[in-house]
Parts: sequence; structure tokens; C-alpha cells
Amino acid sequence: MKFKLYYKNKLVGDIEQKSTDFPNLSGTYKISPSVIKENRLILDYIEYSIKSNVLMEENEKEWQDFIIKEEYKYTTLIESNEWSLIDQNKKVHNISIPIFYDKNEILWRWNFTPYHNNPTNNHYFPVCLRKPVIFLNTFFINLITKQY
Repeated sequence: MKFKLYYKNKLVGDIEQKSTDFPNLSGTYKISPSVIKENRLILDYIEYSIKSNVLMEENEKEWQDFIIKEEYKYTTLIESNEWSLIDQNKKVHNISIPIFYDKNEILWRWNFTPYHNNPTNNHYFPVCLRKPVIFLNTFFINLITKQY
């Protein structure tokens, strides 16, 4: 299946889904020329994501140091509910921030939290469950990096 990847109302690129392994979906991507010209933050995030995944495979200590040093720059993008895919039938599918890999590979998950520009989305992740998940994610990242 083919999609258009958007952040807010800006086209980021084209995606072709190749496989699924619940809860992950993956495929290939091609970046939109408009992102290259107009949105340095998204382009930098893509480069960060690729480098992070290479380091994670090669050297866990270097990967941990890298994400501690660099990830804060992309917090707005990472925590945003405004990532979406639009399919060939023009249906909007909310996703969490995609993870980019080398060789133009991409991985994403459906995001069932409310998306303020898509009032037709009836699949909401309960608000009461979001904060504990965020807390646990932060706790485990800090635990791994020995900040507790």
C-alpha cells in the first residue's frame, strides 16, 4: 500500500508499505523535495534517526551517549500527535513519529491518540493511560543511561 507522509499539514514524503509485524509496519520512503528546501528540523530528525539506528546496532554505549546528547533537539517532533499517513483513498491514518533507517527504510506504528486536525478519528487512547506510559518510558531511558 502507498501513503503520503505528513507532519502537521506539510508533506514529508512518499511511503510504500512492505510488511507488518504487529504493532510495527515498515516499508520504504522517498523524501519530498519541499522538506529538503523548507524544513530543516524534519530533515535533521531523519538524519538523527538513521544515525541512531546504525549506532544501536554497532555500539550500545555510543548509541546511549548519542541519544542523550542529541534527542532533546527533536522532542517537539517525537511527542507530537500530528504525524499522519494519507492512503490512496485519501483516508488519514494517525501515526507516532516514524523511525527512519538507512537504505530508505522506515518503520511506524498507528497512533490512536486524538489528532486535533482529524475530528473524524474515533479511536482514542485513553488519556489516563498516556501519562503512565510516558513516565515509564522516561524512567527506563534514565535507568538504562544510569541517571537514577
